[in-house]
Amino acid sequence: CCLVETGCPPGAGRGSRAGRGDRQILAPGGGPRRPGLTQSPSPQPRQNLLQAAGMVGQTSGELLQQIGESDADPHFQMVESRRPRTLSAPDSKTDMLMQLAKAVASAAAALVLKAKNVAQKTEDSALQTQVIAAATQCALSTSQLVACTKVVAPTISSPVCQEQLVEAGKLVAKSVESCVDASQAATDDQQLLKQVGVAATAVTQALNDLLEHIKQHATGGQPLGRYDQATDTILNVTENIFSSMGDAGEMVRQARILAQATSDLVNAIKADAEGETDLENSRKLLSAAKILADATAKMVEAAKGAAAHPDSEEQQQRLREAAEGLRMATNAAAQNAIKKKLVHRLEHAAKQAAAAATQTIAAAQHAATANKNPSAQQQLVQSCKVVADQIPMLVQGVRGSQAQPDSPSAQLSLIAASQNFLQPGGKMVAAAKATVPTISDQASAMQLSQCAKNLAAALAELRTAAQKAQEACGPLEIDSALSLVQSLERDLQEAKAAAQEGKLKPLPGETIEKSTQDLGNSIKAVSSAIAQLLGEVAQGNENYTGLAARDVAHALRSLSQAARGVAANTEDPQAQAAMLECAGDVMDKAGNLIEEARKAVAKPGDPESQQRLAQVAKAASQALNRCVNCLPGQRDVDAAIRTVGEASKKLLADSFPPSSKNFQEAQSHLNRAAAGLNQSANELVQASRGTPQDLAKASGKFGQDFNEFLQAGVEMAGQSPSKEAQAQVVSNLRSISMSSSKLLLAAKALSADPAAPTLKNQLAAAAR
Repeated sequence: CCLVETGCPPGAGRGSRAGRGDRQILAPGGGPRRPGLTQSPSPQPRQNLLQAAGMVGQTSGELLQQIGESDADPHFQMVESRRPRTLSAPDSKTDMLMQLAKAVASAAAALVLKAKNVAQKTEDSALQTQVIAAATQCALSTSQLVACTKVVAPTISSPVCQEQLVEAGKLVAKSVESCVDASQAATDDQQLLKQVGVAATAVTQALNDLLEHIKQHATGGQPLGRYDQATDTILNVTENIFSSMGDAGEMVRQARILAQATSDLVNAIKADAEGETDLENSRKLLSAAKILADATAKMVEAAKGAAAHPDSEEQQQRLREAAEGLRMATNAAAQNAIKKKLVHRLEHAAKQAAAAATQTIAAAQHAATANKNPSAQQQLVQSCKVVADQIPMLVQGVRGSQAQPDSPSAQLSLIAASQNFLQPGGKMVAAAKATVPTISDQASAMQLSQCAKNLAAALAELRTAAQKAQEACGPLEIDSALSLVQSLERDLQEAKAAAQEGKLKPLPGETIEKSTQDLGNSIKAVSSAIAQLLGEVAQGNENYTGLAARDVAHALRSLSQAARGVAANTEDPQAQAAMLECAGDVMDKAGNLIEEARKAVAKPGDPESQQRLAQVAKAASQALNRCVNCLPGQRDVDAAIRTVGEASKKLLADSFPPSSKNFQEAQSHLNRAAAGLNQSANELVQASRGTPQDLAKASGKFGQDFNEFLQAGVEMAGQSPSKEAQAQVVSNLRSISMSSSKLLLAAKALSADPAAPTLKNQLAAAAR
């Protein structure tokens, strides 16, 4: 059980011995060993066994407490004393479970005394023996319950431990029933039977208190906040409406329940608003109540339509959409209460998934020697290794969320860790199930099969909990993304300061080629993520907008790292500063975009918000283009493009005076210049696939050769015998000028994105 809570790999974790005594109670199938299996021919050895089990539980609990791995859920435990504790002298802390278990034991002891009174006044020896046996069994089953509680209490959050305790409680209930039946068969004395009945009722009540306590907190604790009952009902009933599509009657019935729950929530919000001293908070509460009331009215109208037309799919769809709108309004109105509850449930689901995965890994290791199929075993081992790497991150996510319950980043980290755990966990379940038939040892096969089944159930619960927590924490994604972008901007400012001092150095493995390629790829990724963000804002979905903002921020992180790498590998101080300045400008414009996206998604359809969003999106796109122009080689290509443009202005003249060269000399000069330009074009095509230095050199040479070619062409135009011939020469020169510009632009684009197949085709066409 200790391994269950820590998520450590079997045999290698702290507390692995501490939980060994606990695990001895587990059956080979990974589930609880039925408490009845501890029966022995005589009560005394069995009682000794129970006492020993209780000592194991107490000792392991103390050790878990010392290493900080004991279950600290306040819903399960209650501290009565906080005095210093040592292993040799246990403290006086009495957890809630032990209080409830001892209450059952006290009530059972009273029942045993009443049953003995019946036995003493029974003349039939056979009936007397039955009463004594039933009372003895009741006492033993109660002792077993107390011992089981001591063993599982330190790790009671584990479903396996909870099931053990429930099974022990069932045996107590059965023994109480047998005791009452035996007493009724042994005597007709109503006074004695009444006393037995009262005592039995007390045991049953105490037992119910214990079982209810376990059941109530098995899914992660009691509701939090004053709105929880209503919001719980709303969330659950909307799920029922979604799953009842096609059954109009059931949908309408659920809608009535939903209307009542939302009415309760609206009244609770209004009551809070009336008691609020801060006028701004009061206004926000009343606004949320109005939105919720409007959504409720819309849902009621849709329910009436579905009731009046039970066979209309359109009316059912309207009811579904209205219920979804009501759910979103509820999330907005009681966001904090819902978020805390769902995050708490996710923490619990993550702990159970880590526990189930750890048990499955242990079962797989135990079954390895009995596996007849090496290939299947290898696949299982590989999947276990992947999951074992994910468990610490999942556990860390839980601990981070619990340590910082109000931290958006901690909650988002937990959600991300949970989502990342699902796929490898599912693969391990599939590998385990496939391996079970190949295991020769039946006990090992049963254990692995049961563990895989438990893990599959835990993953299903984790998937649901993560999805619901994601919905509730969706708006946090925007805040987290904005915070990350601002942090990246500060990092780039620090890098710029380091560059000015000559202290900016490449990180290990950073080269100009790799950084340039990474920067080009990240710029493309940022552009794609921004387009996705704008699309989600247009749809008006706040959750998906948050996810898109997160993707933008993550792409910007890659861009920031690549920009730093390019600058660190650049010797020119001006080029360094330009690169970091452009990257910082991208962060600034992207931060503005995310901020405007948050405002716009809150006002879907608002023209002013959409206009501002379009403006900041354009500014972000322009900043990305400037960042592309700062790539090594790109500046040189831009210089060559300017050279071509400046040289081509000569073709705008109305007349071309003849040069000192004759016609043959001008034509020969033009042929040589054309051959040189053609050679430079081929070199430029090759350089666009090479290093930035190659591109810089080739583009510079191309600009020089084009300038020489155009000068030769102008001289040739001046030697033309007629106006028509001159016009033809100028037209050809203009065409070549345009093709040269296209070639340079294509080379520039390809160097920024070498993997793009369309750019390769464009470059080849421009070269031709």
